[in-house]
Amino acid sequence: MDANVTASAAELPVDEPKKKKKGKLRQYSGLIFGLILLGAVIYISIHIGEGKQFLSLVEHANPWWLVAGIIYQAITYVASGMIWWIVVRRFNVDISLSELTGLSLAKLSLEKIIPAGGFGGSLLLIRSVEGRGAPESVAAATLLVDVLSIYA
Repeated sequence: MDANVTASAAELPVDEPKKKKKGKLRQYSGLIFGLILLGAVIYISIHIGEGKQFLSLVEHANPWWLVAGIIYQAITYVASGMIWWIVVRRFNVDISLSELTGLSLAKLSLEKIIPAGGFGGSLLLIRSVEGRGAPESVAAATLLVDVLSIYA
C-alpha cells in the first residue's frame, strides 16, 4: 500500500445508477397477478359446497356451546396471566393479575396474527414485564416459566 496516495471522496469516480425502463404491463405485473389470484380464490370458495354446509351448521348450532367456548377461552387467558403473576410475586414485583391477563391476551393474539415461532409474543412479554418495573431477570424468569408451562 502506497502511503503517499491520497484521494478525497470528491475525486473518486461515481457510477450513476442506471434506470430500468419498464413497460406499463411489466410495471403492474405484480398487481395484476395478485388480482388474478384473488379472483381465483373467490371463485373457488364460492363454488365449493363447504359454505352451505357451514351455514347449515350455524343455523342448527346450540348457542350454549358457543358460550361455553368463550368462557373456556377466557379462563385460558386468566390462567396464563396467573402463572406469570405467581412468578413476578415470587420476586416481589407488584404487577396486577388483570394487567397480566390482558398481556396474556395480547401475547397469544400476536402469536396467532403474526406467526414467528412465538418470538413476537415472547418479546412482547419480556418488554411489557420490564416496562411495568420488573428487572430483566424477572422478565426472563417469566418467559422461562411461560415456555416450560407449554410443555407441562
